Amino acid sequence: LVCANVMRPRVPLVYLDLNTIIYIARAVSGDTKVSGSYVDLYTAALRAKFERRAMLPLSGEHLWEISKITDPN
Repeated sequence: LVCANVMRPRVPLVYLDLNTIIYIARAVSGDTKVSGSYVDLYTAALRAKFERRAMLPLSGEHLWEISKITDPN
């Protein structure tokens, strides 16, 4: 029996739901129907990533759901 040697990262993992990612993308691209606080969330998440205070992983579910989108509008 061989067990995987899995180590937890030393920084928090922050999971953003796909809907949140979509709202961030819309807000950053200038969509006025989306709250501007999503731009703040994007800025804070990006800063935390670059400062290595958090990791923001994408899940396989994100890729699977995005691959089903045929019309991005």
